[in-house]
Amino acid sequence: MEFEKRKAATLASMTSPESDKSPKGTIDTPIIPLLNTINSHPCFFTTSSCSGRISVLSQPPIAAATNKKAKGGTWVFITHSKADPESLLNLLSSAKNPDPTHPPSNLVFRFEPLIIAVECKHVLSAQTLVSLAVSSGFRESGITSVNKRVIIAIRCSIRLEVPLGDTENVLVNSVYLRYLVGIANEKMEVNWRRTDGFLNLLLRNGFGGTEVGENGEQEPLLVKEDDKDGSIKIPDMNLLNNAHDRDMDSDARVPNDTHFGSSGVLDICLPMVPMVIVGEPVEKLFLWGHSACTLDDINHKKVLIFGGFGGMGRHARRNESLLLDPLCGKLETISVQRAPAPRMGHTSSMVGDLMFLIGGRADPVNILNDIWVLNTETSEWKWLECTGTVFPPRHRHAAAVIDSKIYVFGGLNGEIISSALHILDTSSSEWNEIQVQGEWPCPRHSHWVLQLEKKYAKLGKDMLKKFGWLDLGRKVYSKENGIHICFPVTQKFCTTYRDKQNHPGGALEVLDDINPFKAFS
Repeated sequence: MEFEKRKAATLASMTSPESDKSPKGTIDTPIIPLLNTINSHPCFFTTSSCSGRISVLSQPPIAAATNKKAKGGTWVFITHSKADPESLLNLLSSAKNPDPTHPPSNLVFRFEPLIIAVECKHVLSAQTLVSLAVSSGFRESGITSVNKRVIIAIRCSIRLEVPLGDTENVLVNSVYLRYLVGIANEKMEVNWRRTDGFLNLLLRNGFGGTEVGENGEQEPLLVKEDDKDGSIKIPDMNLLNNAHDRDMDSDARVPNDTHFGSSGVLDICLPMVPMVIVGEPVEKLFLWGHSACTLDDINHKKVLIFGGFGGMGRHARRNESLLLDPLCGKLETISVQRAPAPRMGHTSSMVGDLMFLIGGRADPVNILNDIWVLNTETSEWKWLECTGTVFPPRHRHAAAVIDSKIYVFGGLNGEIISSALHILDTSSSEWNEIQVQGEWPCPRHSHWVLQLEKKYAKLGKDMLKKFGWLDLGRKVYSKENGIHICFPVTQKFCTTYRDKQNHPGGALEVLDDINPFKAFS
């Protein structure tokens, strides 16, 4: 109800004949249709806006500014349409310092594109509106607040800001000033096209009209999605409107585009909305070769990210620990002490509240085999000294957790590609290598291992595009061609058989069967 009250008060002030708090005092006429379209939806209302402007701002020097938060200043020239260079030249010639006892003010020529602040009913609706804005060219749009109110900013980066001198001495000539005005006018045209495109996209995706629903509230008139009209597919906005009031863990079913394809295979098309990152800069996630694992929070799961190559500024190997909340898109940096060396191509695996970091590459010639453990409760890293079989250095390997053991397969060390399978017992900090004998998966790197319902682990898809399945119940490794390899109690690959189901008419053939069901015990 608080959202509806704030929206009603804001819309009432927008239609009031009194001036608003902006320097102009009124809403920019060119974007009134866009604002009305956004405000017509029950999940959104605009709180402030500017259609875009070309201006010259007179600012006092930083040392003379009395307000620490803002520099202050006055507009010498401002327009929300294209600028006339002759009018601007005349104004600058008369913009002399009015008080010789005060230092002259700096003159800055600016172009600023459209910006709209929108309050949203919930994070899901905010992410949807941001995705539409980004698709229209407003790529700097994002969620700015998720605390008491969910606020987004719709904006782009086609800004222009050039110092001209000060009120006593304009340092640019008329030719250069006309050149600046020409660039600003071109940017204004781009701004208008993006604004019109954003409005049209909203109208095609459920904005722009209302109807009274069964609950007596206003609901949007939704346009049916059509592959031919070029509209972007987003979740049904009615579902977004009701999502906040519905138990997300209930058994209620959300409609989806489920159908059978031409091959008879069931296809399920789930709606996708780009995640908007808040908190830390999104550039911190511009990584590759990093690791990520799931961390169980009190109410929901979060993603724990470590290392990788990229990040903010100059790209390099990183050793930051990041925590991402997929529900609201909040990204935070975990403050830790004595972090592992920067690396990429490593793996991280959760065992209880501990994240085990294994191997990786510190630089092209420094391949690692160290084990680090992050206590997610205390945010403390600890180097783990292991016993048992020597674990060779490697990167681009794959790992999966089964109970308290971590299974590591494959990887790369220089030009050597591994097919070794190592098991780390986290309870005793002991490595154990499974000896190669008989059938064995081929060497590979840059693959993955996935545990499914504590029963199966899948090996692949690697650079050879080969899949394999590890049945943890039967202790059997299966290749695509139907050949199964059993794990005997001696922890060796030495028993193979062909499944009768995969070879019609043939009997089940078992070779050297030595009780595979006790393997890895």
